[in-house]
Amino acid sequence: MLAGSLLGACSGVGPGSTGTPDSETTTAPTTESLAPTLSESTAGSSRITVTWSAPATDGSITGYELQWRPSSDTDTDWTVVTDISGTEASYAITGLQPQTTYEVRVRAVFATTAGAWSETITVSTTETLAPTLSESTAGSNRITVTWTAPASDESITGYELQWRPSSGTDWTLVSDIPGTETSYKITGLHPQTTYEVRVRAVFATTAGAWSESISVSTAAPPTLSQTARTGTSITVRWSVPATDESITGYELQLRGASLSSWMTFTGISRTRTRATIENLQRKVTYEVRVRARYGDGAGAWSAIVPCTTGAYVDPPLAGFFSHGTRVMSEAEAAKGFIATPVAAYFYPGKAPMKIRYEVRETGDMLNSTSKGVFEAVPDSEPRSSFLPYPIDTIWGVDDDVDEPDSTVTVQILPGPGYRVGAPSLYTIKITDDD
Repeated sequence: MLAGSLLGACSGVGPGSTGTPDSETTTAPTTESLAPTLSESTAGSSRITVTWSAPATDGSITGYELQWRPSSDTDTDWTVVTDISGTEASYAITGLQPQTTYEVRVRAVFATTAGAWSETITVSTTETLAPTLSESTAGSNRITVTWTAPASDESITGYELQWRPSSGTDWTLVSDIPGTETSYKITGLHPQTTYEVRVRAVFATTAGAWSESISVSTAAPPTLSQTARTGTSITVRWSVPATDESITGYELQLRGASLSSWMTFTGISRTRTRATIENLQRKVTYEVRVRARYGDGAGAWSAIVPCTTGAYVDPPLAGFFSHGTRVMSEAEAAKGFIATPVAAYFYPGKAPMKIRYEVRETGDMLNSTSKGVFEAVPDSEPRSSFLPYPIDTIWGVDDDVDEPDSTVTVQILPGPGYRVGAPSLYTIKITDDD
């Protein structure tokens, strides 16, 4: 019967049946069996980036797990990364060793279980890349180095630089150089010294290889010498220091005698290589040094040079100790003008010096005026003297005539071989007593 034939055909696959189906049955895949496909990878010297395609599934992927290990040691435990979002399709493994091959695999995570691992791929990191130091310049206490950035698929976050004297062992580290910079200026170095310098790139989680070290020598500072002196001044001259930087000026310093610290003279033009320091004490040794100025700093100081002022004032000086007016009566003036001593000071110098002076009268009380010459003998010490006024021609007259007051001025006149000091004029007023 047709109906019985139909029932018999269905009985082999029904519940509780022990029969064998006539053909193979296909079942729906479970989430546990689905695996991503690793499709792309890139590598730097310390990182690997892998990319995958999500498995086809009706379930919701909540995340991914990734594992990696060096392929040279399969006994090493996998390093597991479990916090990858389900919306991601790539991951960067960082902190790896350069020139090393790694195994990588990934699987999807669902709400209650995880899928199958993808096929394992091998990816090799590249050689650690180092910057290339390409240029350097040096002043007397600074070195500027320039480099080219290493080729890398990683983002450079900064640079580290190290330097040391070529005769030393310990490196000095500079670690705060931005990743956008390709040069650095090392300051505070010793002149005429050779240094080793190297640099490396810093990435997000690691640092690259050091560049090859280069040797750079700092230049000598200016050379200073004393070229002239007087009793109150010294003149020094210096050489232009060897440098690749633009000199904007010079600074000069002096100390000694009553100076408790360095006295600094600034604003010296970059075109000048000599200077005269005045108003110093006689027969005193001072210490002097000089350095070049640049746009953003200064070079090394020259060696300290002792400079001594002379025993004599050159040229000599002649003048009065003070301004003032001496008031005399007719009776005092009648005793002779010599009764009014006027003290003057002299720095006679190394040779006899003839100092010219003039005595002048205003008013009609005195008989005459005159000029004279005072001869100062050689002496290295200042001394005072009274001018030898010609008393035979300048006399006051003590009489009963009612007259205006008179004034006598004594003035030191310019002359060869000396300077007129200040003050150079002294006044004497003679009052009429009638």
